[in-house]
Amino acid sequence: MTGAIGLAYGSGLYSIGVIGTACVLLAEVLGKYIDQFALHQGRGFSCFILLDGTTDQLRAVIDHLNQRYFKAPLKYTIYNYKDGKVTCRLFGELRPQIRPENIFEDLVWITLKLLN
Repeated sequence: MTGAIGLAYGSGLYSIGVIGTACVLLAEVLGKYIDQFALHQGRGFSCFILLDGTTDQLRAVIDHLNQRYFKAPLKYTIYNYKDGKVTCRLFGELRPQIRPENIFEDLVWITLKLLN
């Protein structure tokens, strides 16, 4: 955008340069507020997990999270399972009034409980 606006000014097309500058500034200001609004409204959750354990332990973690935090069962993708480590991505829709911070605190607690 900077290059295009610079070319407009350099070519003597000042009105296009001013309109382009105004559009970029407006997008920057509004974008910040739209992002904040979307973060507070969004119920989607996604995270990557590296678990030292088995797929059975991963299943237990997912079952625990499903019972407490999610509307529908979590979906997950296992990316790697090697040397006793499972790497996966979890994604789902949070229940109302649940914040992602609550999940991460509980995730640490449940994984420590399962592995000990």
